[in-house]
Amino acid sequence: MKKQRNLEQKRAKKQQKKNEQRRKRYLILSVAAACVLMIGIVMLIASLPIRFVYEGDAMKNESTGELYYLAPWNYEPAFYTSKTYGRLDGHKVVTLNGDGKDKEPIDPKQWLARDVYGIYEVYYGEGVTLPTLENFEVNAINICNDSADANTFIAAITKSSEIQTVLRSILEGTPVEVPDDGEALANYTLRFSSSRYDWLYYKITFHVNSKGIYYYDRETRTTYVADALIEDYIKEAIENLTPTTESNSDTESVGTV
Repeated sequence: MKKQRNLEQKRAKKQQKKNEQRRKRYLILSVAAACVLMIGIVMLIASLPIRFVYEGDAMKNESTGELYYLAPWNYEPAFYTSKTYGRLDGHKVVTLNGDGKDKEPIDPKQWLARDVYGIYEVYYGEGVTLPTLENFEVNAINICNDSADANTFIAAITKSSEIQTVLRSILEGTPVEVPDDGEALANYTLRFSSSRYDWLYYKITFHVNSKGIYYYDRETRTTYVADALIEDYIKEAIENLTPTTESNSDTESVGTV
């Protein structure tokens, strides 16, 4: 009888030990599953576009409170990512890239761009000082013909001496007024690219008038007498077009992808 009771006690202890092991395994699996779920939720939240809202004259990251300010018309993104980083007022907000697709995105706490029906606005973060044309370290001037449908590349000025000639005319020139009796013939956009800020263009308008040629800064509303070399580049580009070409298929589209 005693022997029987001892056997039953051993069986009970053995069963209890198995039950404890099962509970431990269940607890471990439950904790692991909860961790995986939490990681998945965090990753999902992190992958969702950031919500931006207006804060006075700024754009605010609703999660972090970081503020961004809209740059003037003169500034345009040269390279940007296609992935949606956030949204403001229903429009996509993206990060900027350096020169070339393989470069790392520019710090999104400092620079962003917003797509407004195909026109990309530049936003800069708090503490960021916008570069001026004077300290932009220009390495090329892209001459473009902008329209509602596309920005068409015409020619590029890369010679340092010619770039400096254009910069002197704008930075050191005396502001003038376009004659009232002049007839506007054409407007081109000069996109200055930079070796220092390679994710940005700085834009100036090249205005062709029956009374002369001019540089026009839309932000400051200042006009300067332009250099003939810009007109020479345009004329040369037009002359080099194939006579049978009636579209822009042989030209390169300026802008970013």
